Amino acid sequence: MVTLSLCMLLAFGFLAVFTASDISNAQAENMNHFDVNITLGTGERIDGALLAELKAMPGVQETSVYARAKCAVWLSGSDQAAEFLQAGGFDAADGYIVERDGRYRVTCVLVGMEQDAYESVLREAGMEALPESSAIIVNSVAKNPGARDYEAMQETVPYLNLRQGQRMELTEKYSDDAQGDYEFAVDVAAVIPSMPEIGLDPSFYTLPVIVPMEEYYAIIGNFSDEMEVYNYRNYVNYAVPDGMDEEIQGEAERICGAYLGSSDFMTSSKTERMRNRGRMTGAAMFVVCSLAVLFGIVGISSVLSAILNSLGQRRKEFAMLRSAGVDEKGIRRLLGMEGFLLSVRPILIGFPLLIIVCAAQCYMMGVSVMEFLYAFPVWALMGYIVLVLLVINGIYMLASKKIRDDVIVEAIKDDTV
Repeated sequence: MVTLSLCMLLAFGFLAVFTASDISNAQAENMNHFDVNITLGTGERIDGALLAELKAMPGVQETSVYARAKCAVWLSGSDQAAEFLQAGGFDAADGYIVERDGRYRVTCVLVGMEQDAYESVLREAGMEALPESSAIIVNSVAKNPGARDYEAMQETVPYLNLRQGQRMELTEKYSDDAQGDYEFAVDVAAVIPSMPEIGLDPSFYTLPVIVPMEEYYAIIGNFSDEMEVYNYRNYVNYAVPDGMDEEIQGEAERICGAYLGSSDFMTSSKTERMRNRGRMTGAAMFVVCSLAVLFGIVGISSVLSAILNSLGQRRKEFAMLRSAGVDEKGIRRLLGMEGFLLSVRPILIGFPLLIIVCAAQCYMMGVSVMEFLYAFPVWALMGYIVLVLLVINGIYMLASKKIRDDVIVEAIKDDTV
């Protein structure tokens, strides 16, 4: 019974894990505004002709091009916005923000945007670029970073007390392990409440600092050699009509291949990622189902052996019932009831455990019960339960045929049972 319970728990428990994970991945994918993503990394500034050709890709509805680099800013407790303080402030960001001598090191992401895109964001904010090196600050932070559902994760509050014209001193050394220590300053040209739709989703408590691409390259040119080479990466994202993402991805690969080696660029699309997830899930489920089948064979073999031994030892008992007037129909009913009680036992053991596993996965992945039930193959679980009932009852009926065919007198006289 334990083996058959483990069989159900193993197969459908892993299936619950994959189902909740697929729903969570699908939610994240649906939130992704762009359908095709390209990463260009040559260790140096990307050829302008390549970027121009990628930007001129036909059939694309929207394009974003950006570069990014990690950096940091040291702030005091008074720099926190009131709403952020109410949500816990820097002290609640343990592991994300480092505190030393009353100062807090906030990780930033320096984002380089092309000049026209940068100016467009400024215009939407109702501001103009400052004469000196200027930056747009995305001043928002997740209100509930520990939330498990996507709607709650999208709630934000103002992060810092910032104003236009304020000068910010940043440093390349965003962590103690970072080798470089280059420091630079930017003037705040605008403070906006949300990240522009360019395909970048900053980590929790990370402060985005957006600058024009030329300014970005001027800054990272002073970074340590290793970080400078790494931060020359460019990211190109496309929003395309439904069903065209793989076609656009293929064309982008052809263009990139004409300028770069295969190791200098990488492309992906929603359809490709979905297919790869399906393959990984299928491969994992093949292994899991193989183990489940093994458990099932062992469990059924054990049940068969147990039933045969049990009925064989009770031949005299059934012969005495028949001698007392219990007909074959009554024996069948008695054995059927016994087989049913035996077959529901592994279900009664495994099903509650499976419900606990499913509930835990829904909770951890932020998936609603209805979303889970819609995607989870309940029919397969019901089929397994029916199969267990039929197999064990079938074994009972076949194994009991000898008892029903026994000669009553010979069975009662048999001293071996």
